[in-house]
Amino acid sequence: MSQLAFETTLDAFQQAATPRALSSVFEQHAARRGARGYVGTSHRANDRADIFLITSLPDVFGSLDETGPWWDDDPLLDRVDTGLLTPFGFEEEMPKASAYAAMRFDVMREAGLGRGRVLPTSGGGCFGGVLLFADTAVGAAAELAAHDKELQALSVLLQGFLTAFSLGREPDGEVVVRLGSDAVSGRGAAGMRRPGEARGTTDTALRLTPREQDCLTWVALGKSAEEIAVILGLSVHTVRFHLRRAMARLETRTQAQAVAVALRAGLITP
Repeated sequence: MSQLAFETTLDAFQQAATPRALSSVFEQHAARRGARGYVGTSHRANDRADIFLITSLPDVFGSLDETGPWWDDDPLLDRVDTGLLTPFGFEEEMPKASAYAAMRFDVMREAGLGRGRVLPTSGGGCFGGVLLFADTAVGAAAELAAHDKELQALSVLLQGFLTAFSLGREPDGEVVVRLGSDAVSGRGAAGMRRPGEARGTTDTALRLTPREQDCLTWVALGKSAEEIAVILGLSVHTVRFHLRRAMARLETRTQAQAVAVALRAGLITP
């Protein structure tokens, strides 16, 4: 990236007035280099739980906290936390994933997010990085790798501007989906709220992803996770992952309770 191009890009970041606008500037530049979306994190050294999470794909990553402390066993964070500043391929770390992390990776692959580059942004006592997913076009992953240096500079700008913009504010749920340990996980539109905050008087805010609806609908029809996996062409681990997320969204402890709530709210119609 030339000096003029960098200054023009920096000016665009400075003029952006919202997290969505900041994200759009980054996405436009990344898309020209073969990207189709991103997720990024940053946290203080030795304190992963106080993690800052940003993404252009909130439907995929906005509900991560609902599944538990995912940061404890994430191989991408493990590698970034070494202080490494050299970009690396996302798929390189997949074989190192624990069984639980592997389920998350399965969900990402199903969403067409199986290839990409991790651009570390660590510095100043914080560890972090941005994972850019490769477009599905042939050669997109190689194109991303060819632009590592430019994309890493853009990732540092994105993280810095979004962090500064978010200080003293609530997560917008659209780009900034987690702001440290007091974050509201997930999207406001999905009915998520702070722990202990009362639910509204209606169920209109409840929402499930299409895949969660599919899995829960088949549960309502008496199918097991193994049978649902065959029907939907998924792994059993992935089906169970979607069912757990559906239970978390609906604030239920069992699949039967989740089915009851979803039926009452009109989210599924077996």
